[in-house]
Amino acid sequence: QFLKSQINPHFIFNTLNNIYSLVVSKSEKSLDAIEKLSDIMRFTTYETQKERINIEEEINYINSLIDLEAIRMSKAIQIQVKISIDKENQEIPPYIILPFVENCIKHGVIDSVENPVLISVNCNQNVLTILAENKINSNLKDQHSGIGFENLKKRLEYYFPNKHKWDIEKNEIDFKSTLIIQL
Repeated sequence: QFLKSQINPHFIFNTLNNIYSLVVSKSEKSLDAIEKLSDIMRFTTYETQKERINIEEEINYINSLIDLEAIRMSKAIQIQVKISIDKENQEIPPYIILPFVENCIKHGVIDSVENPVLISVNCNQNVLTILAENKINSNLKDQHSGIGFENLKKRLEYYFPNKHKWDIEKNEIDFKSTLIIQL
């Protein structure tokens, strides 16, 4: 519960900052952004109280997050999401996929047509594989980074001890993260 509660304020803080910038600029997108945030808040209010959720719920949640980011950006965002799930009712703990998407949005180059962000979620034969690849946005420097992945690391140890492998490859230009979980 403690680790889940850390995620919500972190995400809300980032989202409210995004909406604030829309309101300040008197953008017509402000109302759409507030509506997307409302959808996201419904998820965080109801679904995160559960120990496990349907994987489709988290995928819908990340799609709302990406839509919210698209509303906020002045340029078109380039995020490719690829999903392959063999069981419709596959359940996972909430917020397993979100940190990958949040990390790409917060620290990656998300408007490059030549190098789009790639987020891949495959769940086949009780193996969940999450892949995120992006170019690193060297113009962004955040003093409060690392909360999402540090939190996920602890949650993986709690939910999947000795049943997951997480590799991160990073240099000054590229970031790639691959998580494989035996469900």
